[in-house]
Amino acid sequence: MQLTLWTYEGPPHVGAMRVATAMRDVHYVLHAPQGDTYADLLFTMIERLPKRPPVTYTTFQARDLGSDTAGLFKTAAREAYERFRPQAMMVGASCTAELLQDDPGGLAQALDLPVPVVPLELPSYQKKRKLGRGRNLLSDGACAGAASCSRCDA
Repeated sequence: MQLTLWTYEGPPHVGAMRVATAMRDVHYVLHAPQGDTYADLLFTMIERLPKRPPVTYTTFQARDLGSDTAGLFKTAAREAYERFRPQAMMVGASCTAELLQDDPGGLAQALDLPVPVVPLELPSYQKKRKLGRGRNLLSDGACAGAASCSRCDA
C-alpha cells in the first residue's frame, strides 16, 4: 500500500520542533547552519500557527567552520535561557550540524543551567527501511514490498 498524498515530514529536528511547539514553557536550542532554519516557515506560513516555534538557532555560516562552532552553541543556549526563562530546554543538532559532532547535549550540560536540559538524539543519517522500500519498487510492480525481496531487505 502506498500513500496517495505526499506530505513533508522533514528531518528529525523538525519533528523535535513540533514537540517543543506543543509544550508550554519549553525552549528548543537547535545547532544549525544558516539554511536549516526554514522550519519556522513550516509552522508559521504553511500551518498558519499564530506564533513562531519556541526555538533558537545557532545559525552558523561557512566562515564559522574555521572557528569554534561549539562556542556559538553555548552562547546561543545561554542567551536563550536568559531571554525566554523556560522551565526546561531541549537541545539538538540539525542534520547538517550533526556532521560537526559538537555534542549539543554535553555542551548544554557544561553550562550548568538552572533548568532541566533534554539532549535530543536526532539520527538523521540512518537507513529508513520503509522509505527505501517505497522508492525501490520496480516499474512493473514485481517487488511491491514482497517479504522475500532482496532489493527491499524486507
